[in-house]
Amino acid sequence: MLLSLDLADPVTANTARFGNRADKDYAIAWIKREGQGRLFYCSLGHEVNVFQLPAVLKFYLDGIQYALGDLRAADAPEK
Repeated sequence: MLLSLDLADPVTANTARFGNRADKDYAIAWIKREGQGRLFYCSLGHEVNVFQLPAVLKFYLDGIQYALGDLRAADAPEK
């Protein structure tokens, strides 16, 4: 997991709609190996202003480079 929602934050907890995960693990960005391939998932938002932030653009570029195999990252499953 790269990013997750902080449900300890009252604003997030009171305004967002969540499923009923027992572990309260609501990942919004993650990487994973799948067979010989790599996955990058991110759901930071759909508003145009999100994609204008340099840090978000770098995050997406890093994720794409990971998926292509151009960027090494710790992607072993957590136990």
